[in-house]
Amino acid sequence: MRFWILLGGGVALALAGLFWLGTPQGGSDSSDLSVELGGKGFTVEMLTTRQAREQGMSGRPALPAGHGLLFVFPDSRRRAFWMRQCRIPLDIAFLDGSGRVLHTATMAVESPDTPPEKLRRYSCPKPTRYVLEISAGQLRQLGVGPGAMVRLPAGIEKIKAER
Repeated sequence: MRFWILLGGGVALALAGLFWLGTPQGGSDSSDLSVELGGKGFTVEMLTTRQAREQGMSGRPALPAGHGLLFVFPDSRRRAFWMRQCRIPLDIAFLDGSGRVLHTATMAVESPDTPPEKLRRYSCPKPTRYVLEISAGQLRQLGVGPGAMVRLPAGIEKIKAER
């Protein structure tokens, strides 16, 4: 009897883990906000807490087509990103407070064994308020580069993001 209870508990934990990998992580305010860039709409998960921004795509198995992550910061300053334990390549767009693209890059998957100090950093030389991550190749496909505008969710400037 004890075996079946333990087995059932193990299955429940495994299923909960699979559900967690496919849902917005802690610090997400919503998974159904939208942004528009290059004439295409994207459903974005808004990350406003330090924990959620640090987690980002780390450990997630995929990013569905037409979806992305929108990192919201409390202020504009220089930001750097890395691909720690990310399983898929990503495009990154650094945005100012109005949604203007300041800088873009395509971030490559790195070995999960790479120590943090050896991971490549992706940054923008200008102060950034928002950062958008989508599947690699989409920015180029849409013709989005520095100077392009991203239509951000209404009222985003009022969101209280953690430092």
